[in-house]
Amino acid sequence: MLICCLQIDDVGGRQYTYSQLVDHVHNCATSLSELGLRLGQRVCILLANCIELPVAFLAVQRLGAICVPINPTVTKCRPASQLTTSHLFVLVTDNPNKPDKS
Repeated sequence: MLICCLQIDDVGGRQYTYSQLVDHVHNCATSLSELGLRLGQRVCILLANCIELPVAFLAVQRLGAICVPINPTVTKCRPASQLTTSHLFVLVTDNPNKPDKS
């Protein structure tokens, strides 16, 4: 048996092993499913480069939904425009404030 330990690091120094990643993805997918997310629906992931980004992305994929990633650190990013034209079911973010209306 091959045992592999994958670690994901973020800029804040946090790390997940593969096993921890699987647990976090499962928990996130369960939460999204409980919100009513279904196959083919769109989920906006508005996160900077952090450890939650791959968790959210994989959770959405696990449910067969569609990711609409927006990186808020991109200077020409217009999240408000993307949010209104993407027919989103849910927004995943670490910022409780509304996106800029630029």
